[in-house]
Amino acid sequence: METSLPLYVGYYETMAERLAAVLAAYHTSNFAAVDLLYDRYGVDAFVVKQGRYVPDASLYCEPFLDTVREQWRQVRRAGFVLRDPPAERILFHRGIFTIVRVGPVN
Repeated sequence: METSLPLYVGYYETMAERLAAVLAAYHTSNFAAVDLLYDRYGVDAFVVKQGRYVPDASLYCEPFLDTVREQWRQVRRAGFVLRDPPAERILFHRGIFTIVRVGPVN
């Protein structure tokens, strides 16, 4: 966040909210949290780096670190939905990167 340039009042609050939503999408076991990105922000594709699902590699800096640790603790047994997304959600895959459709699947 320290490299972000504030363009309007409330910029950092908005960016923190969006980042929290992205981290929640990365660390969920169902697509409802992922699809919230579409509903709230109009996101229709999400780039997933599989390296995020290596223990301790996906931890994030403060003020999100404790939240991400708790998300990992709660979801790792159920499985992260973006680690192995359903075929109808995959737009592109190569190596450790997958582009996943967010929102309604036609």
